[in-house]
Amino acid sequence: MSDRALVTGVSGFIGHHLVQTLIDRGQQVAGLVRPTSNTSDLPLEKLDLRIGDVTDPASLEEAIQEVDVVYHLAGRLEGRSLADLNVVNEAGSRNIARACAALQSPPVLILLSSLEAAGPDVKGRLRTEADPSAPVSNYGRSKLAGELAVMEFADQVPITIVRASAVFGERDPQTLALFNAFQIAGLGIHPLPRAHSTKLSVIHAGDLAEHLRLAAASGERLDRTSDAPGLGLYYAAYEQAPNLAELIRTAAEARGEQRVWIIDVPIAFAWIVGAVSETSARLRGRSPGIVNLDKVRSAAAGSFTCSSAKSAQQLGFLPSHSLSDRIGQTVAWYQAKGLL
Repeated sequence: MSDRALVTGVSGFIGHHLVQTLIDRGQQVAGLVRPTSNTSDLPLEKLDLRIGDVTDPASLEEAIQEVDVVYHLAGRLEGRSLADLNVVNEAGSRNIARACAALQSPPVLILLSSLEAAGPDVKGRLRTEADPSAPVSNYGRSKLAGELAVMEFADQVPITIVRASAVFGERDPQTLALFNAFQIAGLGIHPLPRAHSTKLSVIHAGDLAEHLRLAAASGERLDRTSDAPGLGLYYAAYEQAPNLAELIRTAAEARGEQRVWIIDVPIAFAWIVGAVSETSARLRGRSPGIVNLDKVRSAAAGSFTCSSAKSAQQLGFLPSHSLSDRIGQTVAWYQAKGLL
């Protein structure tokens, strides 16, 4: 694998971690940014910024030149509808794959997808790459649509899909929201729906970045002619899959909190909060925030867990830190920034 990489979604928090990982490995890294992107936290002295937008095919022609691998991270997390999400998650992914296919020597394309594209647990066991997909949220459906979109070019471009489990880490507003997790007035009381029964596979953004790098270097590629289930697909996750209560307690311990009460509340509570949040956003003409009905659909579906066995066996993926250490590291970063 040569050293020239292009990262879309470079101004996002996963993009930041991936760029740093690639630079630390001595690679030449370019980042695709829109004119309005906030690049203030990026290592600009070591990064080649290229103007483009995944929703504008013409803007990609020049931006994607002279690279050996494209990491497609750009995506939309929230939207008013599935159609809104698909503008970026499906059509944007297709545009990137088409731009790669148009080159005389197409680069390797690594598509960052999500466990939500697969759906919740299969009969109470960890999902594997061979399991059929059954997304339950609009976000999950849009990410699966993005996977199918790039598959259209699998006979022209070497493509690998990495489905990330729940990603946390420094610089992520959703991680901050999880660590605060509806805490009541700073009293250490966390009312959460199905906190002790809902399990989540998770991955720190830094370890996800290394997984993506390994997938580019030695991963399987998609093959439209093969009947082998899961070919060219990997899950990125830690081996353990904690429940929500365990995640909150680990974060609370890292914050030095001595008293933590995690209360299971009916899922109906989440539906009400999600409906109020989404209605308020729509009345203000905004897209739904982190708490919305689509997220509640996922929460109501049960546990989202996956096996990392294939990634370990084929890619040699081994997280550099334990889950508890990564949570502690993330909490320390937010505390240093005065956000916790």
